[in-house]
Parts: sequence; C-alpha cells; structure tokens
Amino acid sequence: MKPCLNWHMAFITEIKKSSAIGGSHPHTEASCGWRLADRNGVPVVQLDTYGSEARKLHGKVSQSLQVDRARAVQLVEVLMLAFPGLLKDVSLQAN
Repeated sequence: MKPCLNWHMAFITEIKKSSAIGGSHPHTEASCGWRLADRNGVPVVQLDTYGSEARKLHGKVSQSLQVDRARAVQLVEVLMLAFPGLLKDVSLQAN
C-alpha cells in the first residue's frame, strides 16, 4: 500500500478530552462510510465523510480518520461515557 499524501486524512495517535472553552456550533450534516484498512501492516478502521448536499462535489470524500486498536479502545470508552448503556444496543453485525 502506498503512503497517503492526502492532507485530508488523519491517523489518530491520541484521544483526550478537549479543553476547548465555549459551546459547540452546529456542524454540517454529512454521510460517513467505514472500511477496514491497514497502516504499515497494522489493521485500522477508516472513517470517510462525504461532501454534504451544499458542496460543489457532493459525495466526494471530504475527510478521513484512521484509528488503530488502541485508539479504538479509547474511543469506545468515550462513547460509553457519553452514552451509558450503549453496549446493550450494539449488534455484532456490521452493515
């Protein structure tokens, strides 16, 4: 696999609580796809967001995030904190 030179892609190396001050502003809605990939032989999950209805190239990948197993564990912990009881709603069938 060739290294990705796309500046819209990020490999997450750390997940920590943000210290940003102030409220969150509404974000543009977008569709998100996922796929299994590898980064130098290490399995990762890649999330791709696609251009919103308002974008010139609707449906084109806008941003991509990759997480490895360690960051996936951290992300699940954050999701469990934000959404107590989440696991009871989870199906092991990936769509």
